[in-house]
Amino acid sequence: MKQILIYVFLILVGLTSCKKNKNEVIVKGKFIGDIPEEIKYSIPINGICYVFFQASEKVDSLGNFEIRLNITNPCFVTFLTKGNMGQLIAEPGENYFVSIEANNRKNKYHIECKNSIVQKEYQKLISPMFPQFEARKFWDSSISVAKNKIDSLNNQEISSFEKLLSDGKISSKIFDLIKFDRTLFYNSLLEQVALYKFVNAKRKNVETNTDSINELWNEAIMRIPLNSVDILKSKWAYYHIQNYLQYKEYMKDGFNCDNRAKAREEGMIHTYLIEIAKKHLNGKVLEFYTASYIISNAWPNTFEKELIPLFESFKTDFPKSKYTTYIEPFIKKIIDFHQIAKLDFKKECKFVDNYQNLNSLDDCLQPFKGKKIYIDIWSIFCGPCKKEFEHNERLKEILKNKGVDILYISLDGDKYKNRWKDMIKYYNLSGYNIRANKKLITDLEKKFGNFAIPRYLIIDKQGKIVNNDAPRPSNIPELEKQL
Repeated sequence: MKQILIYVFLILVGLTSCKKNKNEVIVKGKFIGDIPEEIKYSIPINGICYVFFQASEKVDSLGNFEIRLNITNPCFVTFLTKGNMGQLIAEPGENYFVSIEANNRKNKYHIECKNSIVQKEYQKLISPMFPQFEARKFWDSSISVAKNKIDSLNNQEISSFEKLLSDGKISSKIFDLIKFDRTLFYNSLLEQVALYKFVNAKRKNVETNTDSINELWNEAIMRIPLNSVDILKSKWAYYHIQNYLQYKEYMKDGFNCDNRAKAREEGMIHTYLIEIAKKHLNGKVLEFYTASYIISNAWPNTFEKELIPLFESFKTDFPKSKYTTYIEPFIKKIIDFHQIAKLDFKKECKFVDNYQNLNSLDDCLQPFKGKKIYIDIWSIFCGPCKKEFEHNERLKEILKNKGVDILYISLDGDKYKNRWKDMIKYYNLSGYNIRANKKLITDLEKKFGNFAIPRYLIIDKQGKIVNNDAPRPSNIPELEKQL
């Protein structure tokens, strides 16, 4: 009898363990078209979604992947692939299927779930990686016109979701999350417009309408107080807090461009800005903002040494912070970078002779007469450029087999020449390297227009451009076909 009871107990335990956790979210997905090795997504930390706190999952050879999350309230999850983003509004205990059409460097996201209509409508909304860029559309408008346009756009979006709420196609929790998120987004645009007009007026020493600018800025900042219980649930929280701190720095602490300029010149701009944050923030908001500031400035891999002590200070101030795990890999990269920068160049890393005086693409091609070349145009400040360097080992193998030389052309100015050389060491850019002067950059712009980087070219043995927008190293199969 005792054995039977134990057996029954074990079955019940097994059944219980198979049961899905009520807070667990399962996202299954499939890539259609170009299949990457992994998919990155923002990981909700205590329900907080900020795009730079990321996790990743492997994608199998057929394009399938699965993501599991544990959340207690509805929150946003951002997918990051090929430089663009897809948004999922996740609810505890729900299942989702995401299909991603991945072609031509752009992806289309389709989400299937019980509230697919809501997901579809949300995907249509403006959601730039940095709201500052969207705010530029309103810079030339007057104060009143900018405010009316921004508020009108916000109201239109909220109205469409109110209709879904009244039709029973969206829960009140999801509606409240979306409403707050979009309000904070548009409010951030308004704050950016006020900041731009304020700084512009001060720099030009123009006092006209300064009072109206100040009133607009004050109104925008105070609309959503930082002690709001929802403030950190929005994807735009970091930008609102950043705008708040600039408001405090300029309006309350006194506008002084010299203080910022001096800190930047001394290589202490991050320390300067974090000190302002500590002066005006506290608790969870300060923890979130400091962590977000460090990781967003470490993420582009510009390897600024100043971030190392700031991270150590963060760990002291917030010893149990969940953000620490996500920041550490970036800080380790910075430490490794500065150690490698002390070493000599590897013999495979070469510089084109007299590269400082090469004024055109034709000049750059002269040393490679009779050779086929793959050209990589990049910059030390270009995150996607450096991301492509992760595929360099496979790229070198392909180029060697095809008998193709590689030429890296950096668009960085003289003041960054040492950082440029350090990055050549760190990323082991074996092949030939050039740092473009102003005339060469102008020549490239004439040939290719206002082009974005990274940009890749294939040059034949006669020095002619075979492809002026060649496949990236991350797309080795297609590149191999064209070489």
